[in-house]
Amino acid sequence: MKKLKFIPLLLLALGYSITQAKPTPYFNLPSPGNEAQVFAKGIVSADALEHSAPAISKENDVILWCLLDSPMYILESRKVNGEWTKPSRPSFLSENSDDVYPRFSPDGKTLYFSSRRPLPEGFPKLEDMWIWQVEKTKDGWGKPTPLDASICNGATYAHSITSDGHLYYSFRKDNGKIFDIRAVSVTNPSELINTPPNLNTENYEDGPLVAPDEDFIIFESNRLGGLGSNDLFICFKQNTTWTEPINMGTKINTEDSERFAGLSPDGKYLFWGSSRNNDNNIYWIEASVIDELRPGFVSKNTPARRAHHELIYDEKNNKVMLFGGSSPVEGGKTIPFFNDAWAYNGKAWEKVGNIGDERSGMKMAYHTKEQKIYSFGGFYNNQSLADLRVFEKGQWRKINELPEMKAAEGGFVYDSKRNRFVLFGGSSGRNQVNNSTYEWDGKIWHKFAGKSPEGRQAFAMVYDEKRGKTVLYGGLNDGVWEFDGNSWINIKTEGENPGERIAAGYCYDSKRGMMLISGGISNGKRINDTWAWDGTQWHKLSATGPVRRLMGYMTYDKKRDKVVLFGGRISWPIDENDTWEWDGTIWKKVF
Repeated sequence: MKKLKFIPLLLLALGYSITQAKPTPYFNLPSPGNEAQVFAKGIVSADALEHSAPAISKENDVILWCLLDSPMYILESRKVNGEWTKPSRPSFLSENSDDVYPRFSPDGKTLYFSSRRPLPEGFPKLEDMWIWQVEKTKDGWGKPTPLDASICNGATYAHSITSDGHLYYSFRKDNGKIFDIRAVSVTNPSELINTPPNLNTENYEDGPLVAPDEDFIIFESNRLGGLGSNDLFICFKQNTTWTEPINMGTKINTEDSERFAGLSPDGKYLFWGSSRNNDNNIYWIEASVIDELRPGFVSKNTPARRAHHELIYDEKNNKVMLFGGSSPVEGGKTIPFFNDAWAYNGKAWEKVGNIGDERSGMKMAYHTKEQKIYSFGGFYNNQSLADLRVFEKGQWRKINELPEMKAAEGGFVYDSKRNRFVLFGGSSGRNQVNNSTYEWDGKIWHKFAGKSPEGRQAFAMVYDEKRGKTVLYGGLNDGVWEFDGNSWINIKTEGENPGERIAAGYCYDSKRGMMLISGGISNGKRINDTWAWDGTQWHKLSATGPVRRLMGYMTYDKKRDKVVLFGGRISWPIDENDTWEWDGTIWKKVF
C-alpha cells in the first residue's frame, strides 16, 4: 500500500485555537457555531474549485469531497492512528472520466457517487452521468458497480438516499441545461414517492440532500425569491405533507452561488459549496439552522423573522424595543402578524411578552419629557389603523382615534422643542396614500393648514433635535423635506445623494445630529449602503452593510452610541431575524 502522509493535528497553519472549544471529529477543527465558516481551510477548502459538500463516514474516519477539474475527481482523507492523511485520490476512481458527488448511505456502509465512466454491457449507451456504488471496507474500498437501470432511468447527477432506500437525484430536463429532481426507491423502483409541491419549476433545481428519515430536503435553485445566483432552499415533511420550499436565508445564502448541501453523520453540522468571497470553497455551520427554519419554530432567545415591525429606543430603561410586524409563510400564501414585544440591551434579546393586538406597519415615537413610547396606526385585518396609543406598564393604552388619517408605514415623530407629535403620510388603503400633516398637542389633533409634501408611504421621517425640525426623505423621490411647525420646505440638495429610496432603515443619531438611512429599494433594486443627512448635505458613510434588504428598521441606542438594525425582507417571501450594529464606521452582525 502507498505510504500515507499525515496532516498535523494542531493545524496551526489554519490559525485555529482548538483549546478554546472541544474539537469536532473533523481534522480536530472547532465547531463553526451558528455562523458559516470555511471548512478545513487549506485541506478540504484549498481554493481549488471544491464542488460539493464532503461525504463523511459514520465512524468519522473518512472524508471525501470533489473538485471541478477536467476530469472532475474525488479526494479523500483518512484518520489513521488518530491522525488525518494528506488528501489523495481513492482507489475506486476512474482514470479519465468525471467522478463526482460522493454521498454515504445512512448506515455508512455504501458510498454513492456519479461518474461518466463507461457502463458495463447491458446498460444504456450513455456518455453522461450515472450513479455508482462502492462498499466501504476496513482498509479501503470494494469494487464500484452501477445502480440498476430501473433505478437511474437515464443520466443522473447529484443524489441523496434515505434510510428507507428512497433515492433523490437530479437529471437534465428534456436533455437541456435545466435540471429537475426526482425520487425512486432502490428496492422497489415502481413505488411512487411523494415529493414536495413546487420542488421542480421552470428554473434550475439540483443537488438534493434528503434527511435519513426523510424529514426534510435541501436543494439548490435559481428560482424567484433568491438572493442572486443559486440559493439553497428547504422543504419539511409534516406528517405526510411537504411544505412549500423555503429560502434558507442569509446564514446560508449570499448573492453568489450556493450548492450541494450535505450533513455530518450525526446530523450536527450542515455543509455546502459556495462561490462567495471570489472563491469556491466548502462552508459549514451548526445544523440547528435547519430547525430555525421549521414552520412554527419559536426561539426563546431571538425574535422571529419579520418585516413591517418597529424598533425604538427606550431612554428610560436604556433598551432597544421591538414591536409587532408580519412575515409570509408557505411561500407567501399567508402572512401571520405578531403581537410580541422584545427588549435588547446590547448583549441579548429578551421577550417582554405578547402585548395588545397583532399589527404591522405602525410607527412609534419616544416622548422625551414623559419618557414613554407612543404609537400611531399600522395595519391589521386587511385595513389601515388610525389609533394613537401609549405604552404603559407593559401594555398599550389607546388614547385617541383619528379616522381621517388611517396610516400604515407613515411618519410619526415627537417634536421635543414644541412638545407635540407630528404625523404625516402613510397608506390609508390599497393604492391610497395620505398627503396631510397632523399634530397632537397632548389633548387634540390639529390639521396643518399649509401645503404638505406629496402623499407617500415607506419613507424615512425623524425629528432632528439639534435643529428642531422634522426631516422627511424618500418614499417617492430623492427630495428632502423639513418641517418646523410653520411650513414644509423642500430642500434642493447638491452633490451625491442616496437617490430614490423606498422602505429603507432609518433613525436619528442625536450625538452627531444626523439622520441615518440604510438599505431599502432604489430604482427597483435592493441596496445596502448607508447615508447621513446633516441638514445641509448628504454624506455617504458606507457602500456596503447588512445583507441587501428593505424594511430593515433601526434605531439609535444613546447609551451605547450604536445604531441597532433588526430583520427586514431580503427577498419575497424571505424575511430575516438578524441583528446588526453600526458604530459610526462599520456594520457588525451581532446575531
